[in-house]
Amino acid sequence: MAIRELAVTDTECMLLHVVTTEASVKEIANLEDVLGEVEMSEHIPFYADKGYVSEKNRKLVKGKKLKDRIQKKTVQGRH
Repeated sequence: MAIRELAVTDTECMLLHVVTTEASVKEIANLEDVLGEVEMSEHIPFYADKGYVSEKNRKLVKGKKLKDRIQKKTVQGRH
């Protein structure tokens, strides 16, 4: 079985929290678990790659009073 580790770090790369899942589980479904146990200051940027793009995740980040810096997906066919 392949595994995936999802990590939260601070701006100095200090590890704050890790969630381990099966690799087949999509990242988009795990953001609540990843952020759920982490104490973060309000209004700091939260960076994540395109694997986390969803309205639910954007609302979760906003609800934690973080600045949404989740990458945006590009429109197919555009370069």
